[in-house]
Amino acid sequence: MTPATTSIAPHRADTKVQTRAPLGTMALIAIFLLALVLRSLNIATMIHEPDLFTLEDSAIYTGGAKDVLEYGGFMQEGAEGPEVVTERMPLYIMLLAGVSRLGFDLVTATVILQAALDSLACTLIACLGGLFDRRTGLLAGVLAAMWPNLLVHSAQVLTDSLFMLLITASILSFAYYVRRPTVATCAVLAFTMGAALMTRTAAQFAPPVLAVVLFAVAHLNGMSMRRALLRPVLFCLLVALVVSPILLRNATQFGTVQLTSQSGAHLLYWVVPPTVERATGIPRDQTEARLRAESERRIAEREPDLDPFENSRILSQLALESLVGLPVMALAKSWATGAARTLLTPAILHDQRVRRASNGSFAATQGGLVDRAVGYISNNTSTYRLWAMTGLAGAAIASLLQLFGLLRAMRINMAATLFGIAVLAYFVALNGPVGDAKYRLPTEPVLVVLTAHGLLLLGGAFRRRREAP
Repeated sequence: MTPATTSIAPHRADTKVQTRAPLGTMALIAIFLLALVLRSLNIATMIHEPDLFTLEDSAIYTGGAKDVLEYGGFMQEGAEGPEVVTERMPLYIMLLAGVSRLGFDLVTATVILQAALDSLACTLIACLGGLFDRRTGLLAGVLAAMWPNLLVHSAQVLTDSLFMLLITASILSFAYYVRRPTVATCAVLAFTMGAALMTRTAAQFAPPVLAVVLFAVAHLNGMSMRRALLRPVLFCLLVALVVSPILLRNATQFGTVQLTSQSGAHLLYWVVPPTVERATGIPRDQTEARLRAESERRIAEREPDLDPFENSRILSQLALESLVGLPVMALAKSWATGAARTLLTPAILHDQRVRRASNGSFAATQGGLVDRAVGYISNNTSTYRLWAMTGLAGAAIASLLQLFGLLRAMRINMAATLFGIAVLAYFVALNGPVGDAKYRLPTEPVLVVLTAHGLLLLGGAFRRRREAP
């Protein structure tokens, strides 16, 4: 068993640092099996009704997998025949195509595979916590195995479980790099980050920042400027290599280095309406209808055969025009509301069984965040109210534990804690006013470890109080 390490602060490059998790193989296997059993039991309660595994966007991925097998590439059926897919990244769809090729029922086989992937993510979270100390690692692994957001989304045919695993692997790889900035750890970080980008573009702004940090860490470890510079150069090249099929295709066919053509629609229909509602009080559905009509008019004025990236640019331009005139405080409040929803929305409300118990739409509920939440829950069914109140209580307790956990984490390792806060800030800011429990998933490795810290801090305080004379 590897002895526990209590710091992930930078060490000198010539210092031998043990980068294995201090939990031991058997502990990690136990965490993996616990997570897998819990996810299997969850799947077993829904297997009689496979529709419970799918949401609105699931058809995009299952249909995309069938198109891949039919056309032999990342293609889809268009108005005039097969066309390339530009709105999504390919890795998850390719994974589903591989599952489908095996001949199993696609939906059932996918959630079973995701249960295994998510269980692996739980062991990586345990390793991340173990970099602080052994108790934190063990508790973080057990918490991750039971964590509602991970359990719920691992049983849904969406990109979330795969993206969550790859982001967790990237965070852990970076932690190992900080401990010992070798070429190998840099390469692992690059490949996991590249694979995350090939799943979803949410991580696309992280590589440039990471490249600077990789150089700084290596140089602070006493490396020469040339050796330190090798790390970020290697990192950028390997990330680019992983995403090169999409980069090259988009550059040659559409003249752009953007990864997807989804940004314009996201900005215009998901970011602008709630922000305008916050600033002016105009309901978001009215704003969306106006923007949709204006975007269709602008597109109609251009060439009839605009490529999807040109369409996206038109939507992005209209979105920016709509945001520029709004007060800064309205933008800040909109982002703050989205952050609150991302961090506090109970994951259990995303479970299809709970969603079916609802008789309304939160998006259609008017008012501020608190008024909307109270109105939506109070006017809902008794079953939904019970789950919502239970979930909100759990979210409040978890948030308090995470705040307490910050104190213990900062005391053990300030640098690691600040990195965790940076991960939280990145994904929360990226989502803007579009807040929900699923958008919290990339931050869950940090939140789970902070929760473990909080429990250990409170446990230690109670123990000292009990032992005091």
